[in-house]
Amino acid sequence: MVANQHLLAQAHEKGDHVEFTFSPADASRRLDIIAEDALRKQLQGERHPFIVAPFGPKPLTIAAYFAVARFCRQGQESHSRPVADIALMSGFQYMSVYSMGKGDISVYAIS
Repeated sequence: MVANQHLLAQAHEKGDHVEFTFSPADASRRLDIIAEDALRKQLQGERHPFIVAPFGPKPLTIAAYFAVARFCRQGQESHSRPVADIALMSGFQYMSVYSMGKGDISVYAIS
């Protein structure tokens, strides 16, 4: 989250929904719940895009893919026009505390 403070500030300013989870399994469960809620709102006629930004462990990207795919499939089956996407910002990955790990940081080049 260290590298994404700007995005979090923007989300807070705009009143966007931001979820914090404690494990990939917890995040996957929350994604399912949030996707169902977004689909319910979509089916009630509310334009409700479903955007997932899985910053954190790489398995969250897979969980995000399945949640977005299910949201789109169920939305299309019910003849609503689902809008969904996954926000990936790989440039931040190597600047985050999560990616640095506990060891010493070293830089090297291969020529």
